[in-house]
Amino acid sequence: MPKRRSAKPNRPPRLDRAWVWALIIGLVGALLYAPTLRFGFIGYDDTLLITQNQEFLSRLSNIGRAFLQGAWRVPGFDGGNIYYRPVYTLSFMFDSQFDGSNPLAFHVSNVVQHGIVSGLVFALLAAMGNTRPVAAVGALFFAVHPTFVHVVAWVPGRADSLLAIFALTSVLALALLQRSAQVSDARKRVLLLAHWILFALALFTK
Repeated sequence: MPKRRSAKPNRPPRLDRAWVWALIIGLVGALLYAPTLRFGFIGYDDTLLITQNQEFLSRLSNIGRAFLQGAWRVPGFDGGNIYYRPVYTLSFMFDSQFDGSNPLAFHVSNVVQHGIVSGLVFALLAAMGNTRPVAAVGALFFAVHPTFVHVVAWVPGRADSLLAIFALTSVLALALLQRSAQVSDARKRVLLLAHWILFALALFTK
């Protein structure tokens, strides 16, 4: 009598995994703006926020101070606390650790952030119940739409990308929480905590 083969679970094809779709879309969004890596700093905002502010940005000991003052309280211009964006300032501080006078690190960050946002748009659309092809079309439309050129190509425009990263992940955590009826209470608490932390980071960004 022939032995019965044990049934093996059907694994989804690799390209059908949501994270692969998100990664591909993120790469498309990033590669589209790869030419901006050759760009330099331009005009008023770049000069005041970055190049003339290196004494502050280059020192990690100033991380706490970033939460105590506005983004535009910089040498040569005292904008007071009108624009309270500490996470935005911290992103410039991070890039300045590589070479504050070299725009490459800043443009790399902008391009990477746009890629992340593009992938997150897909993830959120899929989490809302759309099929993966539909979510992919929506995310690709976002990734290539020219409305967002200044957000990626212009270094100070990253506030919108950073805001989108935290806002989208916050909503995504909430969407996963709503669909987690069969998961443990511990995971639900983690998702809820992640939602509020990411929401707070979004508020601290813009």
